[in-house]
Amino acid sequence: MQLAQGVIGYVQYFTDLPIALVLLHMLGAVLITAYTARLVWSVRGPASELPLSTTTEAAAATR
Repeated sequence: MQLAQGVIGYVQYFTDLPIALVLLHMLGAVLITAYTARLVWSVRGPASELPLSTTTEAAAATR
């Protein structure tokens, strides 16, 4: 997918940035970012197993 992004970028540069290719490039960048985030989430899981409400209550109790 990243190779395709590079090819699209070069085509944009040498053909004066047609809007359709710019949109494809942006879509590809968004998809790569989303799938990378999904991969990281599936491998590492959430940062904490505690619900958010428990964390904020504990922080308020220590003040």
